[in-house]
Amino acid sequence: MDPACRPLYIDRISHYMPNSQRFLLINKGHGVFNSKMVHIYRAFLNDPLKKIVSTDPGIIGY
Repeated sequence: MDPACRPLYIDRISHYMPNSQRFLLINKGHGVFNSKMVHIYRAFLNDPLKKIVSTDPGIIGY
């Protein structure tokens, strides 16, 4: 999670990280570790190859 990195750079970096998944957090900045993100962290750690789908409209996976 890097809230300071623009989506364009995240897309470029992900080329070298094949298991990466990208999320856009609407109206969020630093301190994105919160209760809404815990299920995303856990899901990724439990199965890094499975695509994570957020149920929160403020968290968009792409």
